[in-house]
Amino acid sequence: MLERIKHAMELSNRKRQSIALFFVDLDRFKQINDSLGHDCGDQLLVEVTRRLCELLRVDDTIARIGGDEFVILLESFRDTEHLGLVAQKIITEVEKTVLLEGHEVSIGAGIGIALYPDDASDSNELLRHADIAMYQAKQLGRNTFQFFTQQMNIQAAERLTKENAVKIAYSNNEFINYYQPIIDTRTKETVGFELLMRWQSNQGLIAPAGFINIAEELGLIIPMTEAAFERGLIDLKKWHLDRPELYLSVNLSPQHFAKAHLIAYIEKLLEKHDLPLSY
Repeated sequence: MLERIKHAMELSNRKRQSIALFFVDLDRFKQINDSLGHDCGDQLLVEVTRRLCELLRVDDTIARIGGDEFVILLESFRDTEHLGLVAQKIITEVEKTVLLEGHEVSIGAGIGIALYPDDASDSNELLRHADIAMYQAKQLGRNTFQFFTQQMNIQAAERLTKENAVKIAYSNNEFINYYQPIIDTRTKETVGFELLMRWQSNQGLIAPAGFINIAEELGLIIPMTEAAFERGLIDLKKWHLDRPELYLSVNLSPQHFAKAHLIAYIEKLLEKHDLPLSY
C-alpha cells in the first residue's frame, strides 16, 4: 500500500491531479470476534473485502492494515462530491447483514478521507490525516464519513497532549478525592458522602469532565478508580470514629462491569479495611 501511495503521488505531481485516501474502520467487529470466535471474524473480513472489491474500480487499491482497518487509494476522481458518494456507497455496502455460521450479523463503518497534495506532503502524513478524519467521523456517530481539515489536525495534537498529561498525572499521583455530602432531607443530617475525583494539575483543579473520557480510552480508569476507592475507605474509617453510620458512594465506569471479579474485588477491599458491605 505504501509503495502504491508513493507511486500515485509521483503521478499526481506529474499530472497535476489529486489522489484520495480513505481510512475505513469497522464498527462492532470486536464484539463479533469475542462472541462468535475468530473464525467468524475472519469470514467477516473476507466478506467485507469481497464487497469492497466489487464496489470499487479495478485500478483502485484496497489494503487491510490492521485488525478491522482498511485503506483505499483512489488515484482518479471527479471531485470531492464524487468521493462523498463513494464513501456513502462503502458504508451502505458494509452495513448489509452477513450470515456467519447460522448467525445474521451487521456491522458498520467510519471513514476518514484525506487528499494529496491538499492535505499532506508525503505518504505517512496522508495516512495519518485520513486516520484523524476517521476518528472524527467515529466521534460524530456510526456509519458516517469525514474529510480531513487542518482544524482536525489541531484537535488531534491537542488530544495527544491531553493524553500524555493524563498518563503523567496518573504516574505522579495527581488525582485526588473530593467528597460531596449526601443529606437526608427529613433530618437535614449528612448520612454519607459521594466520592468524586479531581485532578490537581499545575494549572489548578480539573473536574472529571476534563479527564474521565480520556482515562477510559487509555485504559487507566480502573486503576485510577481503585486507587480513589482505597483512599476513600481510609477516610471513611477515620470518619467512623465520630460518625459510625456514614457510608461511601462510589461511581464506576462501565468498564468496571466488564471485569469478571468486580464484586470479589470490592468485598476483598472492604474486608481489608474491616468495613461491612452495608458501608
